This record gives sequence, structure tokens and C-alpha cells, in this order.
Amino acid sequence: MLRSPLPRLEEWAKEGETGRRKIQQIARYMTVGLALLQSTGMVFFFREAMVSHTWPYIFLIIVTLTSGTTLIMWLGELITQFGIGNGISLLIFTSIISEMPGANWMGIMAMRL
Repeated sequence: MLRSPLPRLEEWAKEGETGRRKIQQIARYMTVGLALLQSTGMVFFFREAMVSHTWPYIFLIIVTLTSGTTLIMWLGELITQFGIGNGISLLIFTSIISEMPGANWMGIMAMRL
């Protein structure tokens, strides 16, 4: 998506497989950076709900959320490499479908009241 405004990405896209790998590597680093930024924001936004406000506890939460994002990204890439389909999309789809039985049950219970 950023290929046209950024000429270097345009050049890498034209290089073929090597350029695609470079672009994927940059996307991975940006994903981890964004996850780090988002987890830090979440910790400070939900600070009132935290059990402890010590810096080691805050650091542990940030590292856990960021590594969870990295793990999901890695699993998505593995699924894609094995040719099952678009890995991240399949993980998102599975997450949505897994919530449906509980949501249906809550809907049925709400209708009974």
C-alpha cells in the first residue's frame, strides 16, 4: 500500500523475491513496534484495573502483550507457508467463529428474560 509514496519500497517490489522478503521484514518490525506502542497505551489506559502499579509488573504486561502479538504473527506466517491459506485471515476467522456459540447462547438467554 505504501509502495507509491515511498520510492524505495517501489524499487524493492520490482526486485522480485528478494525485494518481497525485505518488505516483509520491514512489515514484521513495524508490527512489533506497533504492538509495543499499543500494549504500552493499553497498560496506562487500564491502569485503574491493574492489581499492581509497580514498574516490573507494568513491564511484564507490556512484554506479554507484545510477545503474544509476535507469536500470532509467526503462527499466521507458518499457516501461509504450509499453503493452507492466508494465515492471519484464518486466525481472525477462527477467533470470530469460536465466539459464536457463546454469543448465541447469550442471545437465547436474553430472549428468555
